[in-house]
Amino acid sequence: MDGDTGVPLEPTDPGTGLAGRRPVPGPQTPLDGWEEHEARARAVILADMTYHWDGMYAFAWDGGEWTATRADNGNVIRAADTLKLKWAVREDYAEQAVAMPSAALDWAT
Repeated sequence: MDGDTGVPLEPTDPGTGLAGRRPVPGPQTPLDGWEEHEARARAVILADMTYHWDGMYAFAWDGGEWTATRADNGNVIRAADTLKLKWAVREDYAEQAVAMPSAALDWAT
């Protein structure tokens, strides 16, 4: 183990064991890559929702589900994942647009 980082090391020159050393790769599974992909997908969807509806909805993770709270009436939309939340917010907004906050109206005039 490397004393500074705690990463297991192996010699790069098996003949001496003293030459340069490199980290030993840890166990990897296909799931690791999939989890990273899902995390990136969630981040992209949340960024898109924030871009389009920031100030009209507040987005949050509520310990097991994603939520979007309307700024005008406080109604909460719940979904199991960000993609479902995005579609639920789009549907909610299509049914009744969120009233623009007064600060946004001041900026637009």
